[in-house]
Amino acid sequence: MVKKGEIVYGKVTNILGYGAFVTVEDYDGLIHISEFSDNFVRDIHEYVSVGQQVKLKVLEVDEGEKKLRLSYKKL
Repeated sequence: MVKKGEIVYGKVTNILGYGAFVTVEDYDGLIHISEFSDNFVRDIHEYVSVGQQVKLKVLEVDEGEKKLRLSYKKL
């Protein structure tokens, strides 16, 4: 069970214009583009790539849907 505020490792599964999708254990997570940097992010690919293992902070947990909202910049 993943908790809000926890530091987790996830695998990037897809990258879209607005964010990156990640799997963490049996959860699906999203790192919104605004959670990569305090500065303007032109291209998420400058931060992560599909298949990469990344260290993230959990911002929100939806247990019912098994979804996470994650941050890359908060570390």
